[in-house]
Amino acid sequence: MRIAQVTAVYPPYAGGIGHVAEEYSNRLSQSGEAVEVFTVDYQKQIPQLQDVGGVIVNRLSGIVSYGNAAILPELVWKLRGFDIIHLHYPFYGGAIFAYLASIIWRKPLVVTYHMKTKASGWLGICFKLQRLFIEPFILHRARVVLVSSLDYAQSARLKPSKLVALPFGVDVERFSPSDKPAVRRKLKMPEDEMIFLFVGGLDDAHYFKGVDVLIRACAKVSKDHAWRLIIVGSGNLLSTYEQLVEEFGLAGRVEFRGKVANADLPNYFRAADVHLLPSIDRSEAYGLVTLEAAASGTASIVSDLPGVRTLVVHQRTGLHVKPGNEHALAVALEWVLQHKEKVKFFGENARARILEEYSAVQCISRLQELYSWVISGGKSK
Repeated sequence: MRIAQVTAVYPPYAGGIGHVAEEYSNRLSQSGEAVEVFTVDYQKQIPQLQDVGGVIVNRLSGIVSYGNAAILPELVWKLRGFDIIHLHYPFYGGAIFAYLASIIWRKPLVVTYHMKTKASGWLGICFKLQRLFIEPFILHRARVVLVSSLDYAQSARLKPSKLVALPFGVDVERFSPSDKPAVRRKLKMPEDEMIFLFVGGLDDAHYFKGVDVLIRACAKVSKDHAWRLIIVGSGNLLSTYEQLVEEFGLAGRVEFRGKVANADLPNYFRAADVHLLPSIDRSEAYGLVTLEAAASGTASIVSDLPGVRTLVVHQRTGLHVKPGNEHALAVALEWVLQHKEKVKFFGENARARILEEYSAVQCISRLQELYSWVISGGKSK
């Protein structure tokens, strides 16, 4: 099959949508499929055409671009000749042209609906107009609409007729448990403290990650316990968060490690006792980092949000907390500090659940089955 993966973002940009598109592309290519990626040339520092491990990556500038959005009429022409057009939605300025290409070239459209975006002001108005006047046509045209969980799809009020739940998978070999003390020594982390870990973007686009809530919660945690918060990520809000840490007197408790090399990331999950995903609203629809932590044998505390909560079984692989509630998060942090054996038990359960339900190999096999079904003439699923 010739497969086009159409996505607003793609590595080296850090973010869940791009990570999923990359994982799909690489694994499909490794299994013998011909894959091309079409994305926005948002950095303008990377070659516009690359062959990355057998995957052709096209970075398009478009007529007008803003952040991760761009008006890309050239997509219509470039998407000819593919057997499947797989759109990672939302893609503002690009989705409509993927839709038109599907009609003009009479090729099936598969949509992965990642999340329903939220914003205020004029940007919020743009999002609403997209949902009212463009999104319905795209979803109607799609042969299947893939969602990470039916839990999130229901909260986003997606119609069930074409929905297929396909959880995003994780590489269970790359993310796996290891000798925690040895890994901590390698990363220069204390061996006698409980390590809390946050991994995510620290920029305006990832405002919903709840880093400020996390820092405020840490300020409420007892200083009698030995603990440390490691924050991995970068972005324009970094200085704001650093100031907040200083304001609450947490300089000795919170470390910002910046953007970590992809090859080093698994060790951070292995070193941690508890992974944290304190997202504040439904802009967070899943949380791949939670799967990576679980695959590494690490428990998680996550916000009780649609989609996100499906990745953690409360009191079995981790804990759920009320979104945006610093007090509830602080209580959860205190609880795990007082129940270290439970935390270890959660981590073991998390790894077992990943092997059973969230292996990337299983995910890609299912995706290929769906592609074949669509090409053979399926109209709904």
